[in-house]
Amino acid sequence: FLEILFTQEYNGSDIKIKLNFMKIVICGSMSFSKEMLKTEEALKKLGHEVVLPEFVNDHANFSGEGEMPENEEKGDLIKKHFEEIRKSDAILVLNIERKKIKGYVGGNSFLEMGFAFVLNKSIYLFEQIPDIGYKDEIEAMSPIILGGNFLKIKEDLISNDSHEDYYNSLPKKRMCSGVLIFNQNDELLIVKPSYKDHWSIPGGVIEENESPRLACIRETEEETGLYIENLEFLSVDFVPPKTKVSENLHFIFFGGILKEEEIKKIKILNEEIEDYKFLTVEKALLLLGKNLGKRIEKSIEALKNRKVIYMESGK
Repeated sequence: FLEILFTQEYNGSDIKIKLNFMKIVICGSMSFSKEMLKTEEALKKLGHEVVLPEFVNDHANFSGEGEMPENEEKGDLIKKHFEEIRKSDAILVLNIERKKIKGYVGGNSFLEMGFAFVLNKSIYLFEQIPDIGYKDEIEAMSPIILGGNFLKIKEDLISNDSHEDYYNSLPKKRMCSGVLIFNQNDELLIVKPSYKDHWSIPGGVIEENESPRLACIRETEEETGLYIENLEFLSVDFVPPKTKVSENLHFIFFGGILKEEEIKKIKILNEEIEDYKFLTVEKALLLLGKNLGKRIEKSIEALKNRKVIYMESGK
């Protein structure tokens, strides 16, 4: 989006208003070619960049005598229009009444809507959703109905910006996931990170848009070669901020009890891990970091009691 800021006086105070201008591709039946040209003019007056289907002017000026010349194959025209949609911010389907169907959306326009939907483009309908065979599919794309009012595009943009600004203003927290894995002798699997003085359990930082469970599965496989999908949630521990270290949430899962043949599959695949071993919980706690040790003790207690617990700094 092209964004422009300007200042306007309101009730004696200066306020900043952000204008968003979009690149909009117009879609619809060539029967509406004259309406497309009028729509282009209206949208340009509002500051938007507009892309029309090829040969709109030819269709608009066609007298009706003879046949309308086709300069290109329809397949090539579809590809070109789809490429314009890919490079745009939104599409506007000019679904004017046709064939006695209010809000008519033809096959090509329906394809264009589907393509825009997959690419997460905004979809605007000039009129209502038509009562046709693929009405449910159109509704599933959540198009914005303009009702002939192009100013609703601006309202939609302002609304989206407000939501985006709000969510961007929310605080963000670091999060980590770890897993407790035992052998048949009730010994705990621990790993030695190359970047830490103490030992740890398989796990690591949760990446953006990744769930704690999926992060645990990924980190465990990266560090040990074990793919453990069935995880049981045990605990979450909130750790407050310290000097130069932000607050954190630590999730602990139970990964099960490994058989001997499964243990043989363990391989150190990550340069961040130097070694691994199975130790009794008592011996393992002596090698783990103090805070992690508290967290693991409480998590093992939760596992024995078949419950989930919440902690703050391991308490």
